Amino acid sequence: MGTSTDAVLFYGIHADENEWEDFIGEDWQETLASKFGVHEPQVPYETPEQEMLFHDYWDKKDEICEKESCAIDFHCSGEYPMPYAFVRASKTEACRGYPEEISGLTVQPEWDQELKGFCELMGIPWTQPKWWLVSYWG
Repeated sequence: MGTSTDAVLFYGIHADENEWEDFIGEDWQETLASKFGVHEPQVPYETPEQEMLFHDYWDKKDEICEKESCAIDFHCSGEYPMPYAFVRASKTEACRGYPEEISGLTVQPEWDQELKGFCELMGIPWTQPKWWLVSYWG
């Protein structure tokens, strides 16, 4: 049997490997949270009190990221990740052996503005978004 990949369909923009590294850092969610003044604790993860600081940070970071209508993910492979910014409502993934029906490729009127605002916040260079079909092999 050959290698199979997951298909990903999204409305957004994408970049080559490492192209957005200066904008999104190693973890785009940490970068986003820092834009709202939420930073990882600068203490060791050793005592119950220190652990609580980290759990509070992770909860706040998750809350910030979940509120965004857009996000960043990666395609290609785990060894050569290529980033893309997308409107969450547009993304469909078809995992190996599990097809997904696509009933239409409609762009909602607010999507371009939402994505543009997200890219401005993250410092990602703006290009006109499009529908993209990519694959990911993890």
